[in-house]
Amino acid sequence: AAPGRSTMRTVTAASWRTEGELTVFRVEASSFCHQMVRSLVALCVDVGRGKLAEVEVPAIFDARDRRGGNGAAPACGLTLVRVEY
Repeated sequence: AAPGRSTMRTVTAASWRTEGELTVFRVEASSFCHQMVRSLVALCVDVGRGKLAEVEVPAIFDARDRRGGNGAAPACGLTLVRVEY
């Protein structure tokens, strides 16, 4: 972020669902930071695979530092479907 600009964002909704062979992650927020959604996906996948305990997630968010997670999910396989204002 630019100096003096906040990187705090408010996620108002997030959900996972299956549509045929696809797994869909839907997220709503006040705005998004660079690679924020990819970081959230990576975090959720790590929890689902048992690489990270669910109870560790709040501490990662509280630290306000994405480096506490395991990075961003690779772009391959991720598709942005819609942006609403």
